[in-house]
Amino acid sequence: MTENQEIDKRSQNPRLCFKFRLDTPVPFLAVLDRFVWVHPSWQLASNGGQVGRVSRLSIKRNGQMFKKLAILFGVVFVLVGILGFVPALAPRGSDGMRYLLGLFMVGTVHNLIHLLSGVAALIAGFTSEKYAKYYFQIFGIVYGLVTVIGFIQQTTVLGLFPIDLADNFLHLALSAVILFVGFGLKSSKQLKAQVS
Repeated sequence: MTENQEIDKRSQNPRLCFKFRLDTPVPFLAVLDRFVWVHPSWQLASNGGQVGRVSRLSIKRNGQMFKKLAILFGVVFVLVGILGFVPALAPRGSDGMRYLLGLFMVGTVHNLIHLLSGVAALIAGFTSEKYAKYYFQIFGIVYGLVTVIGFIQQTTVLGLFPIDLADNFLHLALSAVILFVGFGLKSSKQLKAQVS
């Protein structure tokens, strides 16, 4: 660490703060800025005009992140929905039900739900950051409810489609990730309010 950099670790509100003087090289700030949205608890401070430039870059990247994640989830959901209809990848078990990759119980309704979830994610991802964030919030809650109902009923979700234990744990992991993205990560609007 050079004398131009100062790291302050606060015990009451533990955040890693980087403070830079006016003569801090811009390329170094640009490299550091690539990690700001990945670690939203990091606070970037400066006593010069360069902080505004870094903040705008961070805000732009964060907005793109929601859209890219929504598109990624959309592609995955659509693929899973399609693969659920492929007999070779979803063979029937001894109980007569189809199991995607021989593990996750799927059916026509279940596959259609995956397809609809994927299409909704793609629409949100290609529309705007706001709708991408709404997608993660709404579908995070929906998949959370599906998870709770699945663990309670164990073999079905409100009688709409059958599930097994592997499905329940997959839905649990999905809902946790989706809820974190939807409610845990800050939008560019929230970041703008924070730096203004």
